[in-house]
Amino acid sequence: MFVPILLLVVAAHAAAAPPLSGGVPPVAPLVSIVSPADGFATNAATLGVVVSFEAKDDGRGNVQDVDLLRDGAVVGTFRNAPQEKHGTHVFETDLSSLPEGVYVFRAEAYQGDRRAGLRGVSGEVRVVLDRTPPEISDLLPPAAAILGTARPTISASYVDEGAGVDAASVVLTLAGSDVTAQSSVTAGGVSFTPVSDL
Repeated sequence: MFVPILLLVVAAHAAAAPPLSGGVPPVAPLVSIVSPADGFATNAATLGVVVSFEAKDDGRGNVQDVDLLRDGAVVGTFRNAPQEKHGTHVFETDLSSLPEGVYVFRAEAYQGDRRAGLRGVSGEVRVVLDRTPPEISDLLPPAAAILGTARPTISASYVDEGAGVDAASVVLTLAGSDVTAQSSVTAGGVSFTPVSDL
């Protein structure tokens, strides 16, 4: 005897993960390097890098880890305190064994467990490591020169192949007196002409 069999196939979509509060997906945290500024030059053995971070996930979750990277490699990790949604941290980085050159720093902050991949990335900051002092040349008047004026122009040139010369750091003294404020100072030289006889 033939018995009909009815097969009922029911297909359903796979259960979706429950929506987040308000239906808003997670947002990566904000992170930035506050200090030093891009292009900063130093000859120090250590460098303090100040990093700020802030969770931006509509109040859900906190920044757990903050990494500091130099030329793409992690040189420091800060584990944030629980329930702290924002803050700053100073990474003290060792430069003593590095050769002169330009190094690129950036920071990365992870919202929650870093394995979840919710990561914020800062802009890059270039730091110039320059341990060679500037070269000073073209000193005028020359040593032991016999001058025909009592108000000679006193000048010098200088150059630095690394970070360059910060004009604000130049100091010119005459017979022990600082005359920098009365001098013409540039990144390439300094000159001073006295207003009275020497």
